[in-house]
Amino acid sequence: FAGVIVVAVTVEDGFKEHDRILISDIAAMLGANIYAKRMKLAAEKSNKVSREMLHAMIPSKVIDKIECFWDESSTEYRTRRSSFQYDYAENEESS
Repeated sequence: FAGVIVVAVTVEDGFKEHDRILISDIAAMLGANIYAKRMKLAAEKSNKVSREMLHAMIPSKVIDKIECFWDESSTEYRTRRSSFQYDYAENEESS
């Protein structure tokens, strides 16, 4: 589905320059919104396919043990991430 702006005018080229700029900005925003939605759907599909491939190659017990490294909602991920950032900041200060 593509967004369309239809504006009926009795005068040929009856829009002032500011009106044309506004219409083109609205069209650009609609296009960017559609593009962002498509990119989000493509990323979700890619993520789903990647997970299916991962589950096909690696046993579920192993995945359960290593899932904390990429599951941002887990407390272990946040703990490891914060300790990594702390270590990185500490190394930067000592350099």
